[in-house]
Amino acid sequence: MYNMMPDRDGPVNVPHCHRPMRWLWGSDLIRWVHIMEQGEYYERGLTSLFHRLLSSNDTNTTRPPPLVLDIGMNVGWFSLYSRAHGHEVASFEPNPTMFLRMCESLEYNNWREDDGWISLWNYGLGSTPGVFNLTLGKNPGASSFHEENLAPEHRRTMPVRVATLDSIAMMRGWLDRRIPLAKVDVEGFEDQVIEGGKRLILNGNVENIIMENGNKNITTLGLMLDTLYDAGYRLKEILTVNGDPYHEDWWHTFNPALEERRKAGEAAAVSDQLAFLAKVTCNIWWQHKRIASDDV
Repeated sequence: MYNMMPDRDGPVNVPHCHRPMRWLWGSDLIRWVHIMEQGEYYERGLTSLFHRLLSSNDTNTTRPPPLVLDIGMNVGWFSLYSRAHGHEVASFEPNPTMFLRMCESLEYNNWREDDGWISLWNYGLGSTPGVFNLTLGKNPGASSFHEENLAPEHRRTMPVRVATLDSIAMMRGWLDRRIPLAKVDVEGFEDQVIEGGKRLILNGNVENIIMENGNKNITTLGLMLDTLYDAGYRLKEILTVNGDPYHEDWWHTFNPALEERRKAGEAAAVSDQLAFLAKVTCNIWWQHKRIASDDV
């Protein structure tokens, strides 16, 4: 689909974007091997979904342009991809190694952070601001604030800054912006991101949320789902970590289960759907009900 075959030490050239885009993968052997073997970035389904959602936006005449939030930027693939589709991008990544790779890719594209199209934040997002220990492992892209998520023999920690999404949103005026897409991929810390971004979430101007769910605590997971559902978001699709359809025949049961949970309040039992999400790592596509349709 994307025909991306780089040299061992060179960039990836990405077609099908509104603007030319090149991704400098650096020393990321895991992603390089996949690109060399498959000819494209490994999260193919998510890339395709980004293309579907971003291509439908008018980025030529809309000012300010639509804004994409990339929370858990990693090496910056989806930030660059969104920028290449004509969107303004705000990206968050506490791991300095991954942050540096994004900076290198920006330079290689001759894009500058001060041109107003991409803002980079070298810290994480959570429910409270402060300095937290980020645990790193063998795969630099799997860094987590939950050390138990990484193999003990490879763990090492480093202090990083954490802010709340709401504090940044208020400072940058995002409550008045159209935000067609927010990606959240934070290795099990997503409930903390949502908790610290409740004002923006409840505001309803974030139209789509693509979230990798790695939260195995059924209580905190349930509270996060309640927050999203009460804010008007409806589960659109469940996808694998790469973005392929996952248990598609069950998708239609999740919103009714969340509605029943809302009606039951504190007396709500643990549904099969909630138990399922607490056991698996998957991507969830949430769409706000005011723009939800079957033809997206």
